[in-house]
Amino acid sequence: AESLGLIGERDGSLCEDHGIEVIRSPQTLDWYYDPNNHWKRFCDQSTVRCWSADGDYGQHVSINVEGVSQLAIAKAIVFIHHNKLLCETIAGRGANTYNVYKELKVTSARNQAQDKYCATNWNPRQNRLEFRIFRANRLWQGFCKNVEFTHAVVSFAEQSSNRKLSSTHFWNYVESNPLRKVKGSYPNLTQFIKADASEHDRY
Repeated sequence: AESLGLIGERDGSLCEDHGIEVIRSPQTLDWYYDPNNHWKRFCDQSTVRCWSADGDYGQHVSINVEGVSQLAIAKAIVFIHHNKLLCETIAGRGANTYNVYKELKVTSARNQAQDKYCATNWNPRQNRLEFRIFRANRLWQGFCKNVEFTHAVVSFAEQSSNRKLSSTHFWNYVESNPLRKVKGSYPNLTQFIKADASEHDRY
């Protein structure tokens, strides 16, 4: 990991005998589409195991929400917790003790999400919202799909009313988002949506 420009460190949720958490400093969404970015090289070149039958290892995606309104942050948190089935499908895993979904309201979401074991961990001091829901994934399309989903949820929350925080409205946003059409953003998320289209009626 370190030879590819990433950081490896110990984490309390991992076995003491083996395993590290791999992290990197924040980057823009466009940075992930550079074929030589550090994460893609790690996914393509490393031989580490990030998922096994005896371990529920996760990918946590943090997004810098400096400049995003407090209301939009609260709506993004509520969206995740109110659309659990959708999120579990996107994430590739269900809830666990490190990834707890809660019954939240917009008025109290930010306070209740200041919890490192919450599906969405809100850190107001660092202006950081962490999505802890994803299954660890070394397949680049899956890894990047998780990053895109995090970005898309926050962007969607900025533009949606409290009454439209549903999976249906979110799908429509992703499909019609001008950012996606102009810059080609969310290609991996969009491909996942289309591949799973036959299942959408259940969300």
